[in-house]
Amino acid sequence: FEFMPERENPPDGLRGIVMMPGQFAAAFKEREIWFSEPDLMSSWPSKYMMTVDAKVVGLAVSGNDLYVLTEEYPYMMSGNSPDSMYSAKLPLAQPCVSKRSIKRMGSTVMFASKDGLIALQGVTGKVVTEDIYTPIQWKALQPELSIAEVHGMKYHLFIDYGGTNICIIFDANVVTNDEVTAGTYEDLSEGQMYLINGTNIMKWEGSITPKTWTWRSKEFHDAKVHAMAWYRITPMANILSATMNMYSESVLTATCPVTAPGSYRFPITRLERKHYYEVVSSQHIDQ
Repeated sequence: FEFMPERENPPDGLRGIVMMPGQFAAAFKEREIWFSEPDLMSSWPSKYMMTVDAKVVGLAVSGNDLYVLTEEYPYMMSGNSPDSMYSAKLPLAQPCVSKRSIKRMGSTVMFASKDGLIALQGVTGKVVTEDIYTPIQWKALQPELSIAEVHGMKYHLFIDYGGTNICIIFDANVVTNDEVTAGTYEDLSEGQMYLINGTNIMKWEGSITPKTWTWRSKEFHDAKVHAMAWYRITPMANILSATMNMYSESVLTATCPVTAPGSYRFPITRLERKHYYEVVSSQHIDQ
């Protein structure tokens, strides 16, 4: 006799369907996680259903792992078939505040939480923006309005908060720009990302005109007061057009245009203990 799969209609209100490697699907309803029969998306037996402690916001798949992102803690459910799934509550009190921020980047699942951008891998997770934004600063960005896409193995998070646009780009570091979108699409056949901007569809990096960028250093604290003396910028090409800005005690003390590679003296400024600097350009800079 051939095995006949069990047939049971899915419950009303099932949302967020994702596919697992074992050719079965997963979806959620309130605090319930439902699984379909393998190769039979029309059947969702209630005996496979699992529950979590909080309302589910969204799901993400990485390998055989199903990450369940809730309004409280994330969960990881793992298994090769719907009848062998087990559940683990991850020790990370970080709720998902935006379903559209959930994306998988390689083997890492990313999402926006109340304290920052979260990266989950295996049973561990961390706030990858904690050195960039304090929880208060992050909350002010209104991450609940965020939309994410993965392009070029980088996670892009778009937020339009109070009429101010910010795109946070994360791989190993964090870069921001002022792009915004109402929706994204990653065309894997072309290796292109597209953004919805008003009534237009725009290609990411589709312009031949580079944007102006700003790189800012950390703040250097010294035991004795002094003034920074020299600076050097090395471009990828021999032609250079950049601006070096020096800040002392968070006050702009020098603005120096740079038109050629080489070493230059800062103008004489007051002696302070805390300094940082920034470079503004539209070119590729090595160091």
